[in-house]
Amino acid sequence: RIKDIGCLSHLLNTVGTKFETPTLDEFVSLWVQLHSKSFKTRELWKTFAGKYPKRPSPTRWWSTWEVIAELQENIESIEPFINECKHSPKVIAKMKGLYAGHAPIIKLQMAAAFDACKPLVQATYKLEGDGFLAPLVYTLMKGVENHLNQFLEGQHPTVTRVAADNLEYLRAAKEMIRPALTYLQGSLQKHPLSSSMSMFQAVRVFDPIAAKDIGVSVEPLSQLSVFEPELIESMTLESALYRAVVEDIKEYSDLHTWWMVNGNTFPSWKQAASIVTLFQPSSAAVERVFSQLSAMYDDNRNRVLEDHVEATLMLRINKQIAN
Repeated sequence: RIKDIGCLSHLLNTVGTKFETPTLDEFVSLWVQLHSKSFKTRELWKTFAGKYPKRPSPTRWWSTWEVIAELQENIESIEPFINECKHSPKVIAKMKGLYAGHAPIIKLQMAAAFDACKPLVQATYKLEGDGFLAPLVYTLMKGVENHLNQFLEGQHPTVTRVAADNLEYLRAAKEMIRPALTYLQGSLQKHPLSSSMSMFQAVRVFDPIAAKDIGVSVEPLSQLSVFEPELIESMTLESALYRAVVEDIKEYSDLHTWWMVNGNTFPSWKQAASIVTLFQPSSAAVERVFSQLSAMYDDNRNRVLEDHVEATLMLRINKQIAN
């Protein structure tokens, strides 16, 4: 059976681009440009922040957020750094002019991005990893949505400090974030993500900690076509065993390992878990394979036999997993 799940990592990456912070975006662009041109500017920033400045990836929105987070954490050092820096004079001149004329709005937009985006970035990290992710997806995505809703309801400590009871600033901060939440909610309500989220909600039960909270039930799983009726029947008979184990659980280090160690107690549930392992919420693992191929084979090796490519790639990927 084929299931169109969609890529939630790409969705979150796009959500991150929907925050309306144009002045901050311009400032961060100059900041990145400055540090890409001169090692001396990076050395100078290190004297202020204690470490070299972060450098974003052109394909990952969250890496730009890491730059913003570093600036927010060192907010008092930005202006002294700009004034002291003598390298890349054209870029510094633009930064000085922008910061001098728009420092309050830059600080407000930076605070809004800092407060709103951390759970989104953490969810992206998680979804771009390897392993048994499907049971965690619904909680991660709902966590992002709830956090953005809470931001709009006034839970934004950094913004509150920067705005200093300025109601206009507080309203402006909410409007910076609202388009991202609107886009996220709209995307999750459309096919194929709407049906994917229903599926991910059902398979939460394969996370033993979630199962402890929501209860062990086969009924939601019986609605999924990936499970044969015979398997559902066997899982129903083993539900009491699974329920007894999860009632005592407090934590685990790795979900896949947990099922390998405990799954033999309820083999039908373990069999179903092996099926759920195939529900990949992100294309990141596939993209890593493409990156490996690009690194291994260039135009000079474009006549390598397919079997050789497959074997070499399998060895390289599995060596990384083993390590």
